Amino acid sequence: MASLVNDPNGTRRIQFLSSDRKRKTIRLGKISKKDAESVRRHVEMILAAQLSSQPLPRETAVWLDSIGDALAEKLEAVGLIERDRKIPTVREFTERWLVEKAAEGHALGSVRTQRLAAAVMIKLFGDRVISKITHADSERFFDELSNLKATTKNVRLVHAKAILRSAARQFGFLPPWDNVAARTVEPKRHTYVTVSDVELVIEQCPDVWWRLLVALARFAGLRTPSEPFALRWEDVNWDRQRFTVGSPKTGIRVVPIFPLLKPYMDAAWDAAEQGAEFVLPREFNPPIRLDVDGAGAPLRNAFGRMIRRAGITPWPRIWHTLRASCESDLAASFPLAIVAKWLGNSPTVAMKHYIDTTDVSFQAAQSWQGPPRAAQKAAQNAAQSGAISGDLYGHGGKENIENPGGLTLVSTPDTMREDGPPVLKVSARAMNRSAPSGVPPTQHRPRLRLMMPSTHSLMHFSSSKPDLGAPPEIRFLRFLAPDGEFWAIVESIMIGTFDRDGVRFQYPQNWTLEEDEMLTEDGEPIDDDDEDAEAFVPWTITLNPPGTGFLLVALRPDCETPQMLARDTLEALKEEYPSLEAEESVTSLAGQPAIGYDIDFITLDAVVTTQVRALQSPLGPVLFLGQFVEAEKATFAPVLAAILASLQIDSE
Repeated sequence: MASLVNDPNGTRRIQFLSSDRKRKTIRLGKISKKDAESVRRHVEMILAAQLSSQPLPRETAVWLDSIGDALAEKLEAVGLIERDRKIPTVREFTERWLVEKAAEGHALGSVRTQRLAAAVMIKLFGDRVISKITHADSERFFDELSNLKATTKNVRLVHAKAILRSAARQFGFLPPWDNVAARTVEPKRHTYVTVSDVELVIEQCPDVWWRLLVALARFAGLRTPSEPFALRWEDVNWDRQRFTVGSPKTGIRVVPIFPLLKPYMDAAWDAAEQGAEFVLPREFNPPIRLDVDGAGAPLRNAFGRMIRRAGITPWPRIWHTLRASCESDLAASFPLAIVAKWLGNSPTVAMKHYIDTTDVSFQAAQSWQGPPRAAQKAAQNAAQSGAISGDLYGHGGKENIENPGGLTLVSTPDTMREDGPPVLKVSARAMNRSAPSGVPPTQHRPRLRLMMPSTHSLMHFSSSKPDLGAPPEIRFLRFLAPDGEFWAIVESIMIGTFDRDGVRFQYPQNWTLEEDEMLTEDGEPIDDDDEDAEAFVPWTITLNPPGTGFLLVALRPDCETPQMLARDTLEALKEEYPSLEAEESVTSLAGQPAIGYDIDFITLDAVVTTQVRALQSPLGPVLFLGQFVEAEKATFAPVLAAILASLQIDSE
C-alpha cells in the first residue's frame, strides 16, 4: 500500500494512496534504507488500521510514541495521525462507553456487570486522562476488589480491559492492562455433584415445581434461575423428546429431554393448569417470580435448606455447580461440540459454527442414563484435582531420579548453575522404548506425560535457554515449585508442516491436525481413486494441542475481504456468546496486515482468550482463530505465536 522511492540526490520519500484515493508523499530526507523501510512498514500498518477502523498494532503504537516531532508533523500533514486530539478522562470515556454498550442490546446481567466494573474505574481513576493509566494501576484495581471472590474479580477485569482497549484504539496508545493476568480461581470451588446426591436432595423438595427446577439444572444444564423461569410449554417438543431454550446470554438452543429429566417433565405437565404458558408457574413457591435477569438470593437460600435436610453440605455456587456437573457427565459420553450446542456455554461452537447437532446425537441422548458410577467418581476427582498435565518429548541425561508422578527426571550436576534455578532433564529411558510396527527404532520418540501437583505451576515456554551449552533444537519449560524454580529440558517439537493452496506453516508434533473432508463444488466427497475430481476450494482445519485450546485455520474465498471474514467470525461468536468483549486488532503476518479481534470472556470460572486474524491468500481470505484459557496462556500463547511466525503465504 506504501512504496519507498529513492531520489537521484540521495533523499528518500514514501508514497501511498489515502482512504480518499489521493496520492500523498512523506519526504524523509537523507536517511538509511533500513530506517526508511521501517517508516514505510509502519505507514502501511497505520493505513490498514484506518481502512479497517481497527487499533494500531502494538509495535506501531510504540514506534509512534518514540518518533520525533519532525516526523510526527509529516505524518500528521498527510492525515496519518492526529497529534492535538483531546484525550478524555477515565470518567468521560467510561460513561460514553457504557452508553454505547447499553445500545448494543446486551442482557441485563451483562450490562449490570459492565456498570460495576466501570464504577470501580471511575472511583479510582475518574479525573485522570485515560491514556495515563499504567500497568501498575491494575494493582489498585484489584485492591479495591479485595473482598470479592476470584471469579467476580476476573469478570470485572475483563470489562475494565475492554474499556482501556477501546480508548487505546480510538486515541492511539498502548492498552496498559493487556498483560494483566486474571486471578486464580480457588480449586475448592471446582465441585462435582453426583447424580445420587442430587436425587437425595430432590426427595427433600416440597413440590413438583422445585423438583423440576433442580432436575433442569442438574440433568439438562440450564442456567438457573434465568433459563428455567423463561421456559414455556410451547417450547417443548414431546414427539421428538427435546425442548428449546431461549437465553438472553446465548440466544436459542435445543436441548434433549434426557431420561434422567423426563420423569420430572412428565410430572410437571400432569400438574400444570389447562392453558398454562410457563413450565414453572408464576405462583411457584417461594413467591418470587423472578425477572429472568434478577437476583436469585431467595431461591438459593431456600435450595440450600433443602440440601441440608438431605444431610449434605451445600456446595459452592449452588446452581452453577449443578450445571457444570451436568456438562462433565455429558462430555464423558458425547462429542464436546455437541455438548456445547446443548448447554450453550462454550464459544468453541461459535468458532466452529459449521458443526451442527445431528439427529443421531439426539437419538443417543434419549437413551442416555447418565454416567456410570465409576465415571462419576472420575469426573469428581478431575474436578477436585489441581494436577496439570502436558505432553513432552524426552531428552536423555545421566543420573535418574524418580518423582512421585512416575516420570523420570534426570538431574545432571554439570548443567546446574550456582546463580540460577535447578535444571531437570526429562528422560524417556524409563518409558516404553519399543517402536511401533513399521517405525525404525532410531526414529521412535516416546511420548511422555508430565504430571505436577497443584503446588507447581508452569511459568513459561522459552526458546531463550539458560547457559547450558545445549544444542539449538533444545527448548525449555520453566516451572515454579514451593521450594523454588526449576527448568525441564525438552526437544524442539515444531516439526509438523501444513501446506495447502499456498498457505504454509509449522506446528508442534504433539498437536493433532484435523482436516475437513475434501468436497466437490456440489458438496460430494472426493473419491481418492478419481484423479479427475476437483476439490471445492473452501476448507477448514483444526490444530488441537494437549490442553483445551485449539487453532482453527480456514480458507474462505466466498468472503470478499479479510475484514469481512473477521467481522463474520466475530458475529458468529456473538450469536453464541453475546456478552463477550472484543477489541479490533491489526498485526503483521506473513509480511502483510492481518485484520482481526482480541476477545476475552468468562465461562465456567475460566477466563478465555480468543484471537481472530484474517489475511489475504492467492485463493481468498484466510482465517486464523486461536482460543485458550488463562491457565494455559503460558504454554499455549508462545506456541501459537511461533506457529503464526512460521506462516508463509504465496503471492500468486
